[in-house]
Amino acid sequence: MPVIPVHQDPVTAEYFKRQAEKDSAVQQLRSFEMKLALKRDVCFVPGWAGEDGQCWMEPYDGALKGHAAMRWWMERLVSSAGQQRVHFLTFSREESQARASFLEFAGLLKDKIHEVVGAKAPVDLVCHSMGSLDAIAAIAQPPTPLQQVATLVAVGSPLQGIFYGKLVKPIDELLPFLRWEPHHYIQVRNLNAEAAPMRLINTLETRQRLLNRVSALYTLEGTQDAVVMRSARLRTDGLSAVLRRKITPRAIDGATHTGPAGITQDPRTARDIVSILAGLL
Repeated sequence: MPVIPVHQDPVTAEYFKRQAEKDSAVQQLRSFEMKLALKRDVCFVPGWAGEDGQCWMEPYDGALKGHAAMRWWMERLVSSAGQQRVHFLTFSREESQARASFLEFAGLLKDKIHEVVGAKAPVDLVCHSMGSLDAIAAIAQPPTPLQQVATLVAVGSPLQGIFYGKLVKPIDELLPFLRWEPHHYIQVRNLNAEAAPMRLINTLETRQRLLNRVSALYTLEGTQDAVVMRSARLRTDGLSAVLRRKITPRAIDGATHTGPAGITQDPRTARDIVSILAGLL
């Protein structure tokens, strides 16, 4: 008798595929338990409207299976001797209120890095969302750029800007109860792909300075990140082959920008981050 194929719902199949990937990532992470040796100090940097660093430090309500904050993983994976090399940076409400864009966060970020690792020690940065733009501005902006960053990991970051008119403005108009802080409105407008800060950060000169000053740039993007969409990769037009080779893009299938299904607490992201920091990727 002929074999009749069994129909499989593609949505269900996709869910189980992603869950299998997450389960595998969790197993890999657990194999590092208390054995992970960091190559350098690492600073985790928060993004826009997430100054308290919750995306890196605290689990979200209703977190999905296998999801956990990076602080939880680092406490369990990094050897006791290496714990002092892990730093979770935050910005106060007052510090955020005083800054209109990521260009102005650059100096503040540099000061915070110097506070925890000094002004000369090499450091790796893992940044969520706008935090990566803070870091790029700090590394690439004159007159006193941050020149001690070895590896920059940009997680769910709009490196080419967000489409304010098509995304944020309609959400704001449809969901007025969100009630973002006034300074957050100012900051998000400067994340617009057409805003002056974003145009500056995407100039060839800025991108060349960035890549000349770091050893590697990793861009991690969630495939269901409606905030960042196709903006998570650094533009490569005009870059030399040598500089292009410093960039490694990676996709986290099904991850969103933030929240319970967010990219920052996905175990696949955690696996990639710790592998990068330990020089295993």
